[in-house]
Amino acid sequence: GWVYDNPLYFDNVERAWAVWALSKMGFASKLNGTFGYDREKNSICKKITNAKELFTEELSKRLENTQIECTSAFKVIESRDSVNAFHFVDPPYINSDCGHYSDTFNLSDFERLLELLSNLKGKFILTMFPHEVLSEFSLKNDWRTIEVERTISASKTSRRRQIELIVRNY
Repeated sequence: GWVYDNPLYFDNVERAWAVWALSKMGFASKLNGTFGYDREKNSICKKITNAKELFTEELSKRLENTQIECTSAFKVIESRDSVNAFHFVDPPYINSDCGHYSDTFNLSDFERLLELLSNLKGKFILTMFPHEVLSEFSLKNDWRTIEVERTISASKTSRRRQIELIVRNY
């Protein structure tokens, strides 16, 4: 957490390592949350080892021409949009604070995002839980929606079924 909380004292590689480590070690992959741990099965250590082994030369080559930015998603979408653009949009859930955003993503932000997506030149896929505002925009803009039911679990005792939507404009 020290590197993540004090980025000015560390170089880009150290900061990237800190984000990777926190995402693998944090409970539910929250960067500023508590650490996950095991009492018996040692699955956290196995998870980290497996993640390190998957970070291979192949993955490095795949990321060679990838640009990662730390800026507003609105700015990125607006500045990169073109008829040939494809936007994969996976915003935070409304009124959630995952610890790595400066503010809570609220309904106003979500409406602003949907308005931006309504006027894109390119194509997009948006993932989000069902919401009345999303239904209105989808109907108005003739967006196509697929429902995916999945199990959400923070522990073996608190599992629940959840519908997530995959919305597209093509």
